[in-house]
Amino acid sequence: MPHYQRSIAADRLLEDPEADLTALVPPEYEQYFAKNDTEESDENEVACELSQAALLNRRTLTALLSEFASYPTRDLLNRFPGSYSLKRNKHLEDFVKAKKRRLDPEESSEEDTGPAGGTESAPFFARIEETDATSFGILAPLSPAVEKLLKREQEHTGDSVEALKQLIRHSECLWVGGMTTRFVARLDGDMAVKVILGDQSNHHAALEFLAVHVPDIPIPRPHGLIQLGSMSLLFTSYVPKQTLANAWPVLTLEEKLSLTNQLESMLKKIRKIDRQARRLGLLNGQGVVGTRGWRDEFGPNDTIQTVAEFEEFFFFSYKPWVSGNYIRFLKSFLPPTRFEETCVFTHTDFRPANLMVDVSAQGHWTVTGIIDWEDSGFYPAYWEAVKSTRTFLANNGMDRYLMQPPSIAPSRYWEHWLVDRLWESMTEEFRWVDRDPRIRKAEAQRQAEKERIWRQGEKEIESAMNEK
Repeated sequence: MPHYQRSIAADRLLEDPEADLTALVPPEYEQYFAKNDTEESDENEVACELSQAALLNRRTLTALLSEFASYPTRDLLNRFPGSYSLKRNKHLEDFVKAKKRRLDPEESSEEDTGPAGGTESAPFFARIEETDATSFGILAPLSPAVEKLLKREQEHTGDSVEALKQLIRHSECLWVGGMTTRFVARLDGDMAVKVILGDQSNHHAALEFLAVHVPDIPIPRPHGLIQLGSMSLLFTSYVPKQTLANAWPVLTLEEKLSLTNQLESMLKKIRKIDRQARRLGLLNGQGVVGTRGWRDEFGPNDTIQTVAEFEEFFFFSYKPWVSGNYIRFLKSFLPPTRFEETCVFTHTDFRPANLMVDVSAQGHWTVTGIIDWEDSGFYPAYWEAVKSTRTFLANNGMDRYLMQPPSIAPSRYWEHWLVDRLWESMTEEFRWVDRDPRIRKAEAQRQAEKERIWRQGEKEIESAMNEK
């Protein structure tokens, strides 16, 4: 079997996570490698570049096959390495460069010694490069700092869209999400930009809101929001240094406790922000939103007004294969929902990867930033505890989760935390059921019949008790 048939086609997996992996060969991938199969080359440099791409595919496929062996029905897209596309594109770029050097050393040498900073698109930038948008919309006013950066680029390009692209071409990639559908990059002047395929209006609104209500907490400051085709670009101040996830393994117990106490102090201030008359969920008015497991997205739903409705929506979202009695059983573990349940401002993803820290020359560790407020808003007080540990699985040995800030410790809201985990593990286990419409229809009919029988039984019991 040709080596290219062992590749993983990321773009096609987005469309059909259960597709036959052996059939998912993107055209550009086949062109690169099939062509090489027909050309003989004993150049060590070219062979080396090709082997890097092949090794990447082998490692990726091995990891996916291992996941498949353990969980045959799991959505493999969720387990795909987030950096795969970035690395693969880099290997292919290097392969093409090496081939050019072999065919025309002088021309390739001139290309390699181009302007400082380079004009060649970085792999993470490909989606913006490919956009055919001729203009962009400003959804939130740009700060003078961002306007200055764009003006500088426009003096060279003469076009606003090209200036925007050029600005990001010269940026430093800080983080790339799965399938390069989102990334964060550092710009000149201690600025950063987050680019995603989707809406970031709530993220911008949250940063503005927090800058007013908790200005002393190290949170990125918003510098404007742009819509370019299907992508949104959120400009913020740059938060330097490393994540708590990376720093944690080298910290002493005293340093870990110190950082935990700092986070607790910040959380207390954030959770004291007055909700006033704001509705549940996002600050942009779209309602509640969230995720279940790694991929299932819920919302936004702007019809939810109470905590009771929120719990029905997130804890017991309708599944045709789950019996009504099982849902009632889970509900029995939860404390009664009060009419005016406390709702606080919630990050919804308060985990080590979104917490930035730094160490001083004297060896003192401090929290330097809390990032990624994309889905933040007003939610029940227990929601931060539930969501902040969503990536804490049985094979995670980090003791960070044993030192959660008291305000969001799962032990403080243990009923909601345990019920959420039980519901999530069950829906993950039976995820395949949701993908078969025949099973969904049959289970829906069975559940409807069970519900009818259950209601009839309740009426008979009530009638018998009344007769007594």
